[in-house]
Amino acid sequence: MNESLGGAFDKIGYTVWRSCGEGHDICSAILREVNSMGLNYGGTEYPITFYEDGSWSIGGDEG
Repeated sequence: MNESLGGAFDKIGYTVWRSCGEGHDICSAILREVNSMGLNYGGTEYPITFYEDGSWSIGGDEG
């Protein structure tokens, strides 16, 4: 996974985290949106999961 990609996800995570402070409707809308994006990396589709605290994971693995 390249570094700039991780940085981009951190920015999205920060946006999610900030929006969650502004109201849960905005928060869940953004989470729904970004969690449906997925990541196409090397021809393989990986699910991305963003959490309300701004963290994220790739590949659907919890933790």
